[in-house]
Amino acid sequence: MQALEEPFGSRNATRCAAASHKVEDSISDSVLHIIALFPKQGRQRSATFAYRDSFLEAGDTLLWILRADREAILKHMHIEAVKETVPCFVLAGRTNYARYTPVYVAEMQQLDEKQPLMYCHMIEGGFLVRRSKSRVFICMPTDQALEQIRILAKSVPRSIQPR
Repeated sequence: MQALEEPFGSRNATRCAAASHKVEDSISDSVLHIIALFPKQGRQRSATFAYRDSFLEAGDTLLWILRADREAILKHMHIEAVKETVPCFVLAGRTNYARYTPVYVAEMQQLDEKQPLMYCHMIEGGFLVRRSKSRVFICMPTDQALEQIRILAKSVPRSIQPR
């Protein structure tokens, strides 16, 4: 506390900001450490905790993929999120997904070296469809967009009757 009183007592903005950041960093580090320890200790103490925590982690991964797709962030977010899904595919017994997802990830990580033009296209959001130019958070995967268009096309009554 005394370390904070001196900079704030001097009314020097630079010293006050430095002291504030120092305190925030020390609090943040200790809080982050406690947060990181909680699931580890919980998994060791209780099988039920571990089971439920695995669902929370899977949900986080799905949200991570959704955000990467909606915001068109390929390099760091989309690829890393897809990597996280492989253990889920193995546990769910989805052998083809478990087998080919690492292949997809490896190809996507080498895309900038092997196909630089395609890489630029993908970085600009080419792996998604943006149905509205005015909204940023509206991207969706191409297969989902095609499915929506297909449903819309089926719902429109035909004006020409087949013979």
